[in-house]
Amino acid sequence: MIVGNLATYPPRRETLLSAVTAVSSQVDVLHVILNEYEDTLPELDEIDSVIQILPQEDTKDVGKFLPEVFEAKYVLLFDDDLIYPGDYVSHTVALFESLGPTSCAAGYHGVIYEKPARSWFEFLSWRSNERKDLTWRRKVLHYKSALDKALIVDQIGTGTAIVRGSDFPAYDFMVGSQKFVDVRFALWCYMKEIRQVALPKPEGWLCSRTFEDTIYHNFTKTNPHHVNLEISKFALRRDAIGEEIELLDA
Repeated sequence: MIVGNLATYPPRRETLLSAVTAVSSQVDVLHVILNEYEDTLPELDEIDSVIQILPQEDTKDVGKFLPEVFEAKYVLLFDDDLIYPGDYVSHTVALFESLGPTSCAAGYHGVIYEKPARSWFEFLSWRSNERKDLTWRRKVLHYKSALDKALIVDQIGTGTAIVRGSDFPAYDFMVGSQKFVDVRFALWCYMKEIRQVALPKPEGWLCSRTFEDTIYHNFTKTNPHHVNLEISKFALRRDAIGEEIELLDA
C-alpha cells in the first residue's frame, strides 16, 4: 500500500485543493492533517482516498508525521504549496525501488552541510555549545533545479520525501520540531542508519506557488541556535556524503 501524508492550515486552502487533486488519485490513502480547522472540508469528502484528520492541537508541519503508517509499503510526504506532476508517485516509487533494498529515505530536495567555522578548533568549540554566533553552511540541491544523478546527502526535504513505512519515525520523536522537521527527520535517519538520497530530476519538473509566510523565509534561512546544534548531531558524521549512487535499473 502506498500512503501519502500532507499537513495544512486555513490560509493554504486553495493550494491545498490543488495539491490534493494532483496526488490523491496516485496513492491508496492520503492523510490530510487540518491544522487550525474546526471541521473537515466538504470539498474533500468525495475523494475516496482522502482521510481528513483534525489534530487536537496545531501540529504545523510536524502533522505530516501524525498518522501511523508503519504497515505501509511506501510513505510519501507532500507540501500544500507544491505542484506535483501527474506521474509523480509512480515515477518516485520507481526511482526509490532502483536504489535497492538498503534502508533509504529519498526525495527531490537535498542538503549537504559544511562546517560552520574557519577552523576545526572553532567548529568544535561551537559544537560544544560554547558559541552561538555561527551557523551551518550548506549546499542545497533544490527541488526546482535539475539533478542528473542520485546523490547521498545529509538531509532531504520532507515535502518531496519517500520512505518505507517500516522506516517511518514515530510522531513522538518528531514532536517539538515545528518548522525544522527536515532536520529532525535527518537526525532520525542518522540514528537508524537510513541512507538519505537526493533523487535525479529535470529542471522545472517540480515547482511551487509563492507565499510570503514560508518556513524558509521566516525560519530556515537563519536557523536558531538550537536547530544548528541539532544539525551538529548528524552533519559531518557520515562517509560518502555527496557521492553518486548508481540506480539498479540504469
